[in-house]
Amino acid sequence: MPIFRVLIIGLAVWLAIALIRRLYFKSQANAPRSLEHYVETVACRHCGVHVPREQALAQGKHFYCSPQHRDSGRD
Repeated sequence: MPIFRVLIIGLAVWLAIALIRRLYFKSQANAPRSLEHYVETVACRHCGVHVPREQALAQGKHFYCSPQHRDSGRD
């Protein structure tokens, strides 16, 4: 009989921990994400690689990832 009680108590503790963890992680998944670390990117017209807008080289309305792609005649 004591082994049965230990098993029931162990099962109850395990279920309580599982429920608490599920509720905790569910609340974190539903939390709104911050846009603090969002970086706007643009695609290089020559090769299509996306680079941060601050690092891209602009020529007219087009962006390039490097001086070589900006200066190449191929678009």
